[in-house]
Amino acid sequence: MKCMNEWNVSVVGAGTMGLSIAQHFATKGLKTILYNRSGDNLSKAYEIIKNNLEAMASLDALSSNTTIEKVLNNLTLTTDLKKSVKDSDIIFECVSENAELKKYIFGEIDLYASKNAYICSDTSALNIYEIINTSRPDKYLITHFFNPAHVMPLVEIVKGKNTTDQTAHAVKDFLTAMGKKPIIISKPIPGFIFNRLLTALEREACYIVEQGIASCDEIDTVITTTFGPRFVFEGIFELLDHVGLDTEAAVVGDLIPELCQSLEAPSVLLKKAAAGEYGVKSGKGFKNYEGKDIDAIRRRRTVNIIKTLRHIDTL
Repeated sequence: MKCMNEWNVSVVGAGTMGLSIAQHFATKGLKTILYNRSGDNLSKAYEIIKNNLEAMASLDALSSNTTIEKVLNNLTLTTDLKKSVKDSDIIFECVSENAELKKYIFGEIDLYASKNAYICSDTSALNIYEIINTSRPDKYLITHFFNPAHVMPLVEIVKGKNTTDQTAHAVKDFLTAMGKKPIIISKPIPGFIFNRLLTALEREACYIVEQGIASCDEIDTVITTTFGPRFVFEGIFELLDHVGLDTEAAVVGDLIPELCQSLEAPSVLLKKAAAGEYGVKSGKGFKNYEGKDIDAIRRRRTVNIIKTLRHIDTL
């Protein structure tokens, strides 16, 4: 197979994740095809990508030899699925989390793609290995990106029982060469790693709010002034090594019985979702965004992520 910096990339699905993933690879100089069955959605995706690139350029977040024009020239938009995948070395499926739709798309990709192509799914919730029926199960795997995918480094690579080590490591090496920080998970488990850790933290945070012990703002302050500064340079196990495992063993033994033990979703979360308080996208969630410029809020978040990543690189 050709050198990784010459791979042809195909992204199937031009939603939030798909357009962002396509943008990332086009920014890295790769010929990238973005497929969507709706031409209107492709046009919207193109404008979002262009706006993203302009924002990145304003922060000097594009490499010195990269221009917006070059990136857009690397990007091809199409509503023809066969055309989008037939010459690709690696394909990223990013359609909505619908099992029947994914089953159909995987069947079409399997029909049209090169036999040597790696076929990846950006699913965050489905076990695709229970869905797909393919002639080359060794070439399929999950690659879970994080939003915004053109900025966030982590990709969770999840192997199926038929995914070969060669496939997993080839895709890991490719993503690493393209500036990502991929990890390999040996088998699919609900939530993979990130969402399991986030859910554990979320459950306890919601429990503290429900008990009237502290507010959402106070809990977020705890996160941003302790977890935040530490976790930019060390993970949980390195942190525990600094705390002292003897100390932590004693603390955890006393504390675990006091933590939330519920097997249900937090009631405060369910009530807000039922009331249509979805967060930033609806104008209100745990915090109030009514009357605020939502696009500006999202842009500021992306800018903060970029600035934080830059700082991490200096540590």
